Amino acid sequence: MLRASCLLLAVVGSWAAPQPPKVTLKVTDQKLSEVLGDVSEATGVTVFATGAALEAPVTVALEDADLDTAVQAIAEAIEGSWLRTYVVEPKGTQPAEETTSVLLERLQVAWRDWMLSRTEEQLDAFRAKALAAVGGTPSLPEMTADGGMAFDIVETLQPPFGSEQVTLQAQGAEIKEALALFTLDCGYMTLLDSAVTGQVTVDATQAELPDVLDDLCEQVGAQWRPVYLIGKARPITPDEMEQRFSEMLERGAAEFWKLPPEQRADIVQQLTSRMQSIPPEVQSMIKSSPWTSRLMGRAMQFVFTLTPDQRREVAPLLQGAVKLFSP
Repeated sequence: MLRASCLLLAVVGSWAAPQPPKVTLKVTDQKLSEVLGDVSEATGVTVFATGAALEAPVTVALEDADLDTAVQAIAEAIEGSWLRTYVVEPKGTQPAEETTSVLLERLQVAWRDWMLSRTEEQLDAFRAKALAAVGGTPSLPEMTADGGMAFDIVETLQPPFGSEQVTLQAQGAEIKEALALFTLDCGYMTLLDSAVTGQVTVDATQAELPDVLDDLCEQVGAQWRPVYLIGKARPITPDEMEQRFSEMLERGAAEFWKLPPEQRADIVQQLTSRMQSIPPEVQSMIKSSPWTSRLMGRAMQFVFTLTPDQRREVAPLLQGAVKLFSP
């Protein structure tokens, strides 16, 4: 079989120009990895995929589609998920060689740090938008016959909602804080290079998303670029679930205990408060999950590896977790 029955990718301008790249694509049973390689090369916008998705066959026909529509159609063709995020880096930077695993890790850390940096009121408003976007209570991952789950890491990192217009007011704010407010309003996460610093002032009301990013970046000598990720669920066993959970606990604890005591106390207080504010319907869903008891058992095993002083320091968090996860 030819590499594709017919493949034409037409690019008009660049992403930052008034005309974003357009994609015309017709492929039949072509590997996702090959399709994405062509899309990325032709548009200049990187589209990554997780390992579970790379070998999936794609059959899709598009003509003059915008990049979001194209990525969504490709993801749907493999019964997968997709997301868009933004990298903000110093102006003139040539994108470094990136990998899917590094991008996923950056996104996980970015979402975690973003949540810890927001106030209760901000998170309540964000949660309300997220619940409205899914029409109510979010669903749990699909359970497999052996008691595991169909897990798609891209799906877990998708913005809970997305708006292409941004309302953002900031006066002399650090760029990191301004981008955090950007996420709060439109839902999209940004990955800020640590070399980008400085203060910004912005007063935008229902402005186009690219224009807001242009304005913010111009004030601090930075540039931005979109990055896409496509994922596909794969079954993971209960044992693998527990192993992943243990690794997450160990990594999180290692980072936590490196922090100054006052910062650790703030994190314990924030996490405890946020567990208490989880809506009752979500708490019920968590308590009834078939995986909760197994993961709680593994968490308790981890707690016993802490020293007495460490357990005392995180006691409010442990008590809140027991209350939340116990049937």
